[in-house]
Amino acid sequence: ALQIAFPLGAADKALGGGWAQRRIANIVGDKSAGKTLLAMEAAANFAMLHPRGLIRYKECEAAFDPRYALSLGMPMDRIDFGETIATVEDFFEELDEAVKANVPQLVILDSLDALSDRAEAERDIDEKTYGTSKARMLSELFRRLAAKMERSNLTPFEAYRIMLAADDPRHPGRRWLLRNLGGSRGPAGGEQ
Repeated sequence: ALQIAFPLGAADKALGGGWAQRRIANIVGDKSAGKTLLAMEAAANFAMLHPRGLIRYKECEAAFDPRYALSLGMPMDRIDFGETIATVEDFFEELDEAVKANVPQLVILDSLDALSDRAEAERDIDEKTYGTSKARMLSELFRRLAAKMERSNLTPFEAYRIMLAADDPRHPGRRWLLRNLGGSRGPAGGEQ
């Protein structure tokens, strides 16, 4: 299988030579962990590997810095930023269209957690939701696309952030919450 080289030797070795092409690459990490940087590096390396390949970059979080991307070697003149997408369905339609092309493609979504689904986007703000439709829809999207991607030259690259509950000990705002909201009771009932 073809692979997109990774800029760090140890990570490249751990990945077996780089990102696998024609497979979904999911980059998960905390805020400011470098997910956008990895997406930029993937685009730069993909462009070198495929001089005639297409690169689509869907930026949903305002984390992309064009000058920084250019300094990393990302070929800005070859990137199709296209229209902004806001929903999981928009992303599915973008990928479904991309699998039809007969050229190597890298489609970057930064970031998956910034998308909602159309049902959520169309509901009233005070209408209750349990947030499960997006997860079900993403699961279905990837099941539907998996077989098509194996036959195409498409590599989807998605970044998304780890979301921590406010009472999670790893949450960066936990100290503030404890100090300003009077503490939190842990599972044993003691002060955390």
